[in-house]
Amino acid sequence: MLELLTGSPAEFCRAAVPVLEAPSGPGHKVLAGMVVTDGLALKLLSDPKAMPLAEAHALAKAASRAEPLLDVKLLRCVWSENGPTDTALLQWLLGVLEGFSDGSHILPLLMQLLRHPDEAVRSKATYLIGRSKKDLRWIEQYLHDQDPRVRANAVQAAWGDASPRALTFFQAAARDPHHRVAANALVGLHQAGYRDAAAMVEQMAASPQPLFRCAAAWAMGHLGDPAFAPPLKTLSKDAAGEVRRAALAALVRMNKAPSAG
Repeated sequence: MLELLTGSPAEFCRAAVPVLEAPSGPGHKVLAGMVVTDGLALKLLSDPKAMPLAEAHALAKAASRAEPLLDVKLLRCVWSENGPTDTALLQWLLGVLEGFSDGSHILPLLMQLLRHPDEAVRSKATYLIGRSKKDLRWIEQYLHDQDPRVRANAVQAAWGDASPRALTFFQAAARDPHHRVAANALVGLHQAGYRDAAAMVEQMAASPQPLFRCAAAWAMGHLGDPAFAPPLKTLSKDAAGEVRRAALAALVRMNKAPSAG
């Protein structure tokens, strides 16, 4: 164990995740001390080169069981008296936070990021805040933001809300001129049980614009509804290569969904 820890810290943490996910299991206290208390997880999670984002999500989620303020400590890695100091690292950390943090501990810091000059940072902050606040009235204001990434993340933050107001919000967003915003809105409508949502996704799949067909394929794969298999098979033969790839990726995701559940 010590040899693995010394030679490959990332691999050590990868192996420790299942134990950390079961706090009552044997060796939990020892591994929590080595991975969390001694700061190994924090060091690896704040290094974009240490591991892929999916593995970082798994490690962060497991480590946060032993360190509830892990999200605060992660943001503090890139924060100074004048705010964040490294935009690229900040983007990575916000991506890690998406995988495990509910945003409640870091809300004041996230609110500051809404004024950050980098559009990617602002869009990620919008999503995390919206997901944390669960306040549709707050989210609605960002449907008119000039940056489509901010609009798309605002719409995503409202997923799971099936109220009449949310349906109106998603319907408005579905008319957005940007493919990602519109696709996120259709996902929200479908999740909310809106009766015309599936037909609207298929209508997007027939768009003359390849980016909209790509977005429709992604939405179908994300939703995982078997009824979308026929239109996805049609898209897998699309004239545009990017549409074919998106459709095939969606079909693969759809086929994996039952076993994952």
